[in-house]
Amino acid sequence: MKKIKIKNFSPLIGIVLFLYIITKTDLNKLLIVLKQVNIKLILLALVMSIITILLMNLRWTRIIQAMKIDINYSDCLPMFLKSLAIGAITPGRIGELYRAKYLKDKTKKNIGETLSSVVLDRIYDLLSLLVLSLIGVLLLTHFYITTLPVYIIILFIIILFLSLIALLNKKTANFFILPLINLIIPKKNKETSRLQYDVFFTTINKLKFYNYFEVLSITILIWFINFVRLYIIAISLNINISFWFILIISPVIIVLNLVPITISGLGTMQASSIYLFSIKDIPPEPAIAFSFLCIIFGIWLISLPGITLLLFDKKSR
Repeated sequence: MKKIKIKNFSPLIGIVLFLYIITKTDLNKLLIVLKQVNIKLILLALVMSIITILLMNLRWTRIIQAMKIDINYSDCLPMFLKSLAIGAITPGRIGELYRAKYLKDKTKKNIGETLSSVVLDRIYDLLSLLVLSLIGVLLLTHFYITTLPVYIIILFIIILFLSLIALLNKKTANFFILPLINLIIPKKNKETSRLQYDVFFTTINKLKFYNYFEVLSITILIWFINFVRLYIIAISLNINISFWFILIISPVIIVLNLVPITISGLGTMQASSIYLFSIKDIPPEPAIAFSFLCIIFGIWLISLPGITLLLFDKKSR
């Protein structure tokens, strides 16, 4: 009998949380809030989502080119969009790693090389997000919440940050990754896996300082546009909230959505929005409406081009 793994059911936690929140929500009030949405502003938010996707693809393309892989922006875009669609339906957006396979098939490069571009791209996102969420938590505890277990949260964020930094250095990564290779990878595949591991770090080391600076600049621009987009969604619902407050809470909400217990942020985004908006005495219904629109216009709608490409690929086989 096939053993059932608990981790296969982890995404259901978010779905269960989502259903629980819905059962406790006044649906009539929620519908009233959604009906009052400013269509022009919400369409502007969608345009800004598209801009961030194009910038994210630019960042990935520049990383690939810095690794001396010959490819242009337009070739990367279909691969990026398809992986984005897969990431939307996988916990923690792990499906975005499919970019490595697409890039390998396109360029005929080693999987260690192509995977390094995706991992470095994701690490840039996560490192910047962790820094922003740490600042957000500190500001929340200073200005708004005195009961938050701030030291535990700060310690957790710092550990994650240092772990990601360590994974970029081969000497420190050896302590984490090589034991996993020896433990998980079958004996017949260990030599190949070790070779890919070495290629991974060799490829990362091809980046120069100015490459890192360029990628960091694009990342900062992406996050700024994202936070403006979230503010626009909030004011489109007539939520009385400042841009300053959105800057503080947005990184915290996004970090919680990356926890692999949910798909597309369902459940976790509603719960975190309700809690953080309550600091400003905003009722649950506007907070839930905000979280819905963030998922629809920030994840689902921008995944449609990738889904279309995936379906087209399937039909052409």
